[in-house]
Amino acid sequence: MPDQGVSPTGGPGVGWFSRSDYPFEQERVPAMARGKSGLKNIREMRAEAEAAEKVKAPDSEKTPAKKKAAPRKSAKAPVEIRKKLFWGVFNQSLKRVALFEFHQKNEAEKKADELSKSGKSQHFVQKVKEEVSG
Repeated sequence: MPDQGVSPTGGPGVGWFSRSDYPFEQERVPAMARGKSGLKNIREMRAEAEAAEKVKAPDSEKTPAKKKAAPRKSAKAPVEIRKKLFWGVFNQSLKRVALFEFHQKNEAEKKADELSKSGKSQHFVQKVKEEVSG
């Protein structure tokens, strides 16, 4: 029976490549089939590296010693910014009209109602966080 070839997927195919002509077939070897012969042992690689260092050791005596790197300064701890909660009275364009302490919510709502009745636009009360100095 003539050689029918192998498709790129590896199964019997139309004859795109014969098995010997398939370019990647020889390089593709499963990892388990390689065994330990193709891999270096870590201990062997360490021994080779140490041997290379011993060979370079006489040359390193002639080279000047490297300066130690300056110790890095640690980043400063961020300063705590204290905030206080207030009630703000705002108009429809989100412009703050008045500011009240947090325990004065009733006064803030009264002010918003007065401004809404007297003017064309509505006013509302919203919480505002402000930085406290000191």
